Formats: sequence, C-alpha cells, structure tokens
Amino acid sequence: MVLAVGAAGRSWWRTRALTGDGRAAAQLIARGSAASVRQLPEALLRPYWPVTAALLVATARSDSRLARGLRRRLVAAAVIDGLWHWWSAREPGSWPVDEPVGHVLLRRLDDLAYGIGVWRSAWDARSIGALRPELK
Repeated sequence: MVLAVGAAGRSWWRTRALTGDGRAAAQLIARGSAASVRQLPEALLRPYWPVTAALLVATARSDSRLARGLRRRLVAAAVIDGLWHWWSAREPGSWPVDEPVGHVLLRRLDDLAYGIGVWRSAWDARSIGALRPELK
C-alpha cells in the first residue's frame, strides 16, 4: 500500500510538472490507477478464464474461508466487469440501450469465445507467446 501511494505521489509530481496543473495531474493519475486495478479481473475473465475455471473446479468442494472468498470475489468481478462494460458502452450523456443482465451474460459469452480463440491459437502455434502477459 505504501509503495502504491509513493508511486502515485511520484507520478503526480511528474505529471504536474508536465501539465502545469495539479488538478489535471490528479485526474490523470486517478484514471490510470483505476484502469490498472481493473486489469487483473479482466485478465482472469477474458484470456485466462481457463485458469479461473480450473481454480473454481479445484475449490468447488472446499468449504474453507479462502475458497469461499475466492469464489465470491470471482463472481463479483464477473458481474462488476459486465456492468462496467454495460455502462461504458453507452453514448455519452445517455442511458444504455440494452438491459444490464443480458449485457453481462453476453459479455461473459464474448469473453469465453475470446479466451477459446487465444488458447486455441497458442495450441496451434505450439507456443505460449499469446498467453504471456505484456508488462510495460
């Protein structure tokens, strides 16, 4: 936590030096931080869903606090990510056209199809290159 606060503070100082505006720098840092927090759940639900599914299967019969917490967090991530996508896919300044439950279900199906494509292409190429995350 201390490391994250320190990194955000340093980023703010550098961004403020570039923009000359502390408020704009804070907004940019907040948006970047929010985007980075969303990356892990999106990765677990989209390209790495087989790993997520294996975790769920492995913990299906377990009644431990850790397993229950993992399952709850994964379900919450799936719903929240779908609702976030539902809300952000709308026209700016208007309400979304479709209803949220159907959108969340279709989002999960889209993630399933995407993940199958990623894993199949990695299998066909006999390479894990497509599965390796790109860290910047």
